[in-house]
Amino acid sequence: MILYSNGCSHSRGACTLDIRDSHPLITMSSLVGKDNYKILQYDQINPNPYTFSNHHEIISKIKKNNHYLVYQPHFGKSNERIFFESINFLYECIQNKLNIDYSVIQWSGVNRTISSRPSDQPPNYCDLVDVNPHDNSELGLKFEPWASASTLQYMKILQSLYEKYNVEYVFIPYMEVGSDVFDKYPISKNLDLSRFTIHPTVGHRNEFRKKCLVCDAHGHPSQLGSYILSSMTLDLFGLNNSLIGIYDYYGDRFYSDVYKKHHGISWIKENYNKLGDATEAIINKFR
Repeated sequence: MILYSNGCSHSRGACTLDIRDSHPLITMSSLVGKDNYKILQYDQINPNPYTFSNHHEIISKIKKNNHYLVYQPHFGKSNERIFFESINFLYECIQNKLNIDYSVIQWSGVNRTISSRPSDQPPNYCDLVDVNPHDNSELGLKFEPWASASTLQYMKILQSLYEKYNVEYVFIPYMEVGSDVFDKYPISKNLDLSRFTIHPTVGHRNEFRKKCLVCDAHGHPSQLGSYILSSMTLDLFGLNNSLIGIYDYYGDRFYSDVYKKHHGISWIKENYNKLGDATEAIINKFR
């Protein structure tokens, strides 16, 4: 069985920099057992996460009769990059006669994008550069209405491909899409919202801040937040009865020192809907 996961730092275990704290691993452990699968992690197989993804290396490691979590989340990713990586992996699987059984795509901030620069490592033609409010913003962010409109396009195209090739999928819109754009953009009406953990104009980030399910002002989900995302994912797969117990999964790691340190910071809760991407300037304004 293959589960493919992509997203940004909100699917990367950012609270403790440990991927075991990320929801894809909780979901996979619930589906096949905690120690019954192999992780194919892109940024370990290819140490430079800013090159074009080498799906061949990942696929070459997949053997029959084993369970694999193909894990591609990375810090700072845009929806543009998440989209292209996801469809490229899908097409590589099709060409190699592999079935993706499940896919979990966590969508990021709509104003993020990617740029490129010449690569000094052939045969890669270029290195990718993530552009977001925290990194390389001088290269130009996306603005509304194009920011939300392009994300909605990515969502619809990937939905159509997954439905065409019979991939069971869940979309996690962790950061919200602009409600005005969603209401006015015709493609919104063609989205199957039943495959989303929450409405894309709402997102999880602000609600998780409000409920103190985060570890920082950026809204990265805590261990408990990741567990809740996994529960939502399995529910949409119709497999929530298989959800692993939270203590069975985390054991003595539950409520880690990092989680306890940040849990319940009052100013994050009070300003949950004003923090946005939580740049340093915004954090300093409210902290």
